[in-house]
Amino acid sequence: AMLIPPLVGILSNANIAIVAGVGSYMVIKGMVTIGVISAFITYSRRFADPLRQFANLYNNILSALAGAERIFEIQDTESEITDTENSISVNDLEGEVVFDRVDFGYLPNQQVLKDITLKAEPGQMIALVGPTGAGKTTMVNVLTRFYDIQDGSITIDGMNIKEIKKDDLRRQLGIVLQDVFLFSGTVMENIRYGNLEATDEDCIAAAKLANADGFVRRLPQGYNTNLSERATNLSQGQRQLLSIARAIVADPALLILDEATSSVDTRTEIQIQQALLNLMKGRTSFVIAHRLSTIRNADMVLVINGGEIIERGTHTELLEKKGFYYNLYMSQFKGTRDDVDFEYIKPVERPEPIQPSGMMPRMGMGHGMGGMPSPEVMKERIMEIINVFRINGAISPETAKTSVELGLPPQFSMMMQMRLGQLGVIVEQNGRYYLVEEKVNQI
Repeated sequence: AMLIPPLVGILSNANIAIVAGVGSYMVIKGMVTIGVISAFITYSRRFADPLRQFANLYNNILSALAGAERIFEIQDTESEITDTENSISVNDLEGEVVFDRVDFGYLPNQQVLKDITLKAEPGQMIALVGPTGAGKTTMVNVLTRFYDIQDGSITIDGMNIKEIKKDDLRRQLGIVLQDVFLFSGTVMENIRYGNLEATDEDCIAAAKLANADGFVRRLPQGYNTNLSERATNLSQGQRQLLSIARAIVADPALLILDEATSSVDTRTEIQIQQALLNLMKGRTSFVIAHRLSTIRNADMVLVINGGEIIERGTHTELLEKKGFYYNLYMSQFKGTRDDVDFEYIKPVERPEPIQPSGMMPRMGMGHGMGGMPSPEVMKERIMEIINVFRINGAISPETAKTSVELGLPPQFSMMMQMRLGQLGVIVEQNGRYYLVEEKVNQI
């Protein structure tokens, strides 16, 4: 196939050479004029053009057939997860999810999940936390039935997910991932991808709930603005908000959030968290998070390590136990240079210089500024504290809460004595604290 275009080119050029050679001889003999020979050369070129086009078309058809063969091979591959003859069709789910002694491994004799047992009531928020590779995402994979478990059972509203039609099951699930994929097309089309039957009004309403309507209307053509592949002309936070809007318009019964705020800054995280709260209302939600500040209000926190649930309870209960979750939580607020309790990474203090007898030590000697955090680090910590108050609704004297109820880190009192208290951003009232939103802009 690759030889046809060159061969056609050689033949067409040879044709011109023959016409030119024979024509030159005939001109010399006086049999024809030069104009006649020029006309015949033009005719030969015109005759060769369709042959070239045919050769190119033939080559393109063969290339397309080779690509189509690979596509059809993928389409003909049988799915490892198939529906049974007695599969149940479901259109609406309440959202009760039960894992009963679930075991699963991607490879034989290598268990990733071990004896997982949990129950999520309709509308509850279940947080899955733990180190990388503990099995959090695997739990989501078996719930969505991307893989079948080896032992135990998973039921939704009392129905084993193996007995539910696969397409119906996944239609009831809404997933917001860390890595958002948006297609080339308009903003409206990308939101409607969650539900192809949604109207423009439904998509706009979903964008408003996702806090995406504001920035979308500031785009050059609003909802009709064309996005590039993967929406590289939007920021990570904006892509995440559109992904949440897509999930809202799908109106799922179960919601899965996998590191939805892990790659955005603190200010954008606040917007996304508010959008997620709107999305999770009335839906059973499974939230995978490494930023533990995002799951303080979860109805149940499951701590997973080595494929096993090693702790479970609310955020406050797990902190009181001072176990694995407590250490994991504190490690996110400790480890900065302003944390006096985190001994193994605290800067080493310089020894006091030996003063000659009879002389008074001078101010400023001995301790430099190396132990103070940078303004950027301090601002980020302050915004995290402010975010905690917003999430817990402690924004007025009537809704003030104690530091324990808010789950604040130990260095909060130090920050109160410094910038937070001086600016009046956080106000203390009889041992309870609340946020003054009007003062936040002064930071």
